[in-house]
Amino acid sequence: MAKVNGSALVVYIGLDKVAKSTAYNLSAEMCPIDSVSNESGFYADHISKLGSWSLASDSLYIQDGFSFGDLFNAFINRERVYLSAGQEDNLTFIGLATIESLSQSAEMETAAAISVTFKGVGGLYPSILPAERFIIDELLEIIIDQDGNYLVYT
Repeated sequence: MAKVNGSALVVYIGLDKVAKSTAYNLSAEMCPIDSVSNESGFYADHISKLGSWSLASDSLYIQDGFSFGDLFNAFINRERVYLSAGQEDNLTFIGLATIESLSQSAEMETAAAISVTFKGVGGLYPSILPAERFIIDELLEIIIDQDGNYLVYT
C-alpha cells in the first residue's frame, strides 16, 4: 500500500477507506440573490443565500482490497461518500458528497488513471483533527469523532 504524504484526499464508502489522492481541487461557491438596499443606491446589491462545494481529482489511487468497481457502484447507486481533504496535522475539510462524474483511462503500457468529481451534499466543515479520527455512523447519519463527539448533522 502506498503512503500518501502532504495534502491528502481520502474517500470513504461507508466505513471503508476506498481511495486516496495527493492532488485535488476543492472549490466552494456562494449563489447570490439580487436585491436592493439603501446602501447600494442605484446599483445592484445581493444577498448570499445558498452555498455549494465540489471536489475534483485526476489522480485517485484505489486502496488495496478495493477496485474501480466499488466507486462505480457508489456512482450508479447514488450513494453518499465521505470525503476528507487537507494536510496531516493541519486544517482538514470533511463532508458528504455524491459522485458527479467518474472516469478511468488506461493507455497502453501505462498505469490506469482515475478521475472523479464529487458534488457536496450539505456543508463542508473545517476540522483541525486528522482525517483518521473520524468515522461515520450511517444509521444516524451523523459524523462523530472517536471520542463520541457529534461534529456534523446531515
